[in-house]
Parts: sequence; structure tokens; C-alpha cells
Amino acid sequence: MSQLTELAHGLAGLSDPGRARLALCEGAARVTHAAGGSLWEPGDRGTDLMLTASAGPDGPRGGDVSARPPRGLTEAFATGRPVSAPGSPAAEPPPGSNAGRLQRVALLGELEAIARTDELTELPNRRAWEEQLPREVRRADRTRAPLSVAMLDLDHFKLFNDSHGHQSGDRLLQEVARAWVKELRPADVLCAVGGEEFALALPDCRLEEAVEVIERLRASIPGGQTCSAGVADWNGSESASELVGRADLALYDAKRNGRNQTATARSAAAGRAIA
Repeated sequence: MSQLTELAHGLAGLSDPGRARLALCEGAARVTHAAGGSLWEPGDRGTDLMLTASAGPDGPRGGDVSARPPRGLTEAFATGRPVSAPGSPAAEPPPGSNAGRLQRVALLGELEAIARTDELTELPNRRAWEEQLPREVRRADRTRAPLSVAMLDLDHFKLFNDSHGHQSGDRLLQEVARAWVKELRPADVLCAVGGEEFALALPDCRLEEAVEVIERLRASIPGGQTCSAGVADWNGSESASELVGRADLALYDAKRNGRNQTATARSAAAGRAIA
């Protein structure tokens, strides 16, 4: 458990997804006393697995698109149950070792969740956002559905902290997170990306509809506090970072124009029409 805690803290300090994936592989190998480890994540279709990182002397390297999951891994991913390949050492464990192996699997799953969760608000964190938004862009591209993104920032949060204390500031962030989750659909992606700033992806949501959603969120903030927001809709060709960049510029416009308002992003040249 001490090794898992140390690994969780190390992952929380890494903002680069590539370094975080490698650290997770190395940490998993260290905790389980394995020679190495590989990380397989869902592909674009959500049902296939793609090798994204690997640590150890043998085996394919992360990013090798030709790599195929080891036998049993796809079944384990689909069912959520541990699966051992016939004839492997893991398939014939020593007596009494099943419970320990299952516990390690559960702990590693919990560790992965911790690395993608903001400890204070219990929302997905910046790492989760940087992983999820490109998937949402790819899904919008594949389905030709609209996608909107918003960046939200609580107004004068430093002043609130200075006036009421950091514990009150923490409680405010927690209350805001809970209030906003209640206003959103299960498919919406709300993340705490740093301090008092939040990011939101709204699949199958056009710009006008997204503005209505944001206004509901702003109205639900407890304690009479306010926030500023910038909203952008995907133009059909831009990258996830470009989409977020336009939403960030809109947020800046909202702050510059007096805060406590929602600003829509300046238009970007569309690659193709969205049905």
C-alpha cells in the first residue's frame, strides 16, 4: 500500500500524458514484482485495445500500432474480470494466491482512477481532460455530430479565499462541482483543470444549446458567487487543442468585459459542415 500511495502521488505530479503512462507501467511492475508492464487503452471504437506505453526489457513498445493484446486481455477488458492465459504461470497459481492477485488487480484499477481524479472536487482532472477531449473530437468527426466546449472560471476566487479562508474556498469548489454535475447529462464531460477553473465538453450540443447549458450552470453556483465562461463549437476540422484555445480566448473576453457572463468564441474556418 505504501508503494501504491507513493506511485499515486508521483502520477498526480505529472502533466505530460506520455510520461504519466510510462510511470504507471513502471510503477505497476514495481508493485507486482514483475519484469515489466504494458498499458493498453481503449481505441477509437471503444471496444478494441491499443498499446500506449510499455516498460521492461521485452515486449512491444508504446505507440506500436501493429501490436496485438496478449491472449485473454481483450476478454478481461470486456468482462471486467481477471483472465489468465492457459498454461501461463498465472493460470496455475500457488494455493491461496488468488485473493492476493485479485486484490492487486483491484488496487491497480483504483490507482489508475486516482491518477485521473481531482482530489478536492472528485471530478476528472486535467490529465483526464487531455485524454478525453481528443476522443470526443474523434467521435464527433466519425458521427458528424456537433460538439461544444466551455472553459469556466470562478470570478474573484483569490479574493474569496483571502476574505473567507482557504477551507471555505475548498468547500465552494466542492459545492460548485456537485451543483454542476446535477445540471449535466451523463455523456457530458466536466473536469477540474486547475484551481478555480473547469472545462466542459458537451457532445451532440450546438453552440446555442451550449450557451443555455452554461447559463444554467452559472445560475446554480451557491452562495451568490459568479463565474465567467467561454464557449466554442467544433468547426469540423480543428484539433482538440485548437478548440480549447478558442474557448479560452472567449473566456478571456468574458473576463475583460466585466466577468459574470458567457462569451462565445470567434468563428474559425470550418473544414466541413456538421450534420
